[in-house]
Amino acid sequence: MQSNQTLSKYLKQLRLNHNDERLIDMASKLDISQSFLSAIESGKRNLSDKLVNKIVKAYRLNDEELNQLIHLRDLASNKLHIDFDNFENEQKEVVVQFLSNVKDLDKKSLKKINLIIEENKNDSHK
Repeated sequence: MQSNQTLSKYLKQLRLNHNDERLIDMASKLDISQSFLSAIESGKRNLSDKLVNKIVKAYRLNDEELNQLIHLRDLASNKLHIDFDNFENEQKEVVVQFLSNVKDLDKKSLKKINLIIEENKNDSHK
């Protein structure tokens, strides 16, 4: 995932990748107003789960694209929902420790952590 990607850029690119759709075309496809979609793209409104599902269906997003959309939505809304149902205790502890201390990490440490995660993700896809 590109680190400079935003929800706004993602939605605009999604439109461009589908016959160069305009904002009004996407809004119509999602059964929402153009102004509401514009407010989502500008960060003034949040992208609901219901609308995420409409986007997935309308644009036939695969799992990776869905995950990216949800990730960008969470970044834009400054909220994060973590479902710990399938986590082991050690995994839960790491997540909580990281979230509790992330503000104190310098850029070098954050880059190292990101690199570890990316390497692990790439290894698991092989």
